[in-house]
Amino acid sequence: MTNESKSKDMLAIKLFAVIMLAFAAALLFRRSAGILAMTPLMLILCGASAFISLSVPIKCAIFGITAFALNSLELPSARDAMLFAALCILPCALFGYTARLIKKKKGLGTALFCISAVLCVGLNIFFIGNPFSAYKAQQRFDEYTQRIYPENENATLGKFEFSKVYYRYDTKAYVIDAVSDKYPTESASLSLGDDVICDGFKSIMEQKISEQYVAKMAAALRKAFPDGDFEVSYERFISLPGEAILSSADGELNGNVCYEIYLSGIQTGEDMLKTTRAYINAIDESGVGYARLTFKSGIGNWQRRYISIDPNHPLFHPEAELNYTNTATTNHFREYLLRIEKDK
Repeated sequence: MTNESKSKDMLAIKLFAVIMLAFAAALLFRRSAGILAMTPLMLILCGASAFISLSVPIKCAIFGITAFALNSLELPSARDAMLFAALCILPCALFGYTARLIKKKKGLGTALFCISAVLCVGLNIFFIGNPFSAYKAQQRFDEYTQRIYPENENATLGKFEFSKVYYRYDTKAYVIDAVSDKYPTESASLSLGDDVICDGFKSIMEQKISEQYVAKMAAALRKAFPDGDFEVSYERFISLPGEAILSSADGELNGNVCYEIYLSGIQTGEDMLKTTRAYINAIDESGVGYARLTFKSGIGNWQRRYISIDPNHPLFHPEAELNYTNTATTNHFREYLLRIEKDK
């Protein structure tokens, strides 16, 4: 075997070794790797590649392209994938050049190598997260999701899936992503910041699970009042301690739903009371359960009438009390304007 052939074989071995190190580093350094991505494992692999006698720019390119390729497959934006790639290229370059310096000036090279490691660890903590904080956040998320999203084979919403914890450097919060296998396109995030969990997924799922109950209530009223001008909407669920709303089976929450029923064409308070009593009697007769009914109608440009009904009333004898609210001082002002536009 000639020297040229040996040289080519050695170059191929070095390239293969760098590619394997880069692939392992990219696998560990992904958002979906969770806490593993926040540990120094990727940096250790970059440091190991520094002692393979291959061009530093080539090693940086291999590490950067591999990290970008694997992250771009799962991250929503190319910018995020580029961030992971950049954080992979930087230690590869720093360790590569300082490793060369170690051979010439051992003391200076070693010091710079250590400084580079500290710098890279600091940048990873800033952009990717602290593994110790992430571990505590994961425990908080696990406790919360087990309480709010318990598994139930007969659940209306199917099975819930949650990603591993990751860090959002722009919001300084630890986050997990949630999705239901029945609604795979309706995903959202849960974030932990200032020791408070903000759940953006729960309201979406509650809205989904409420649709069957809203449809049932609207059908009962439409049967009783085929020409009635009304609109039924979901307000919220009421649950007892230990009761998991989101893991309920079909039809289990008939008595847990608070409805809003908007009545159009109501001119006076007396008309409002009369119409409301008729609607409540029809609901009582239908047997559709509820936790609370709130009937609403518009009056003028700035006020709305409303009547709240508790389910615990004598059958066909509801206690209906007319109340008024100023739309200019509530969060429902925009909703009120939309109603007015609809009635035109």
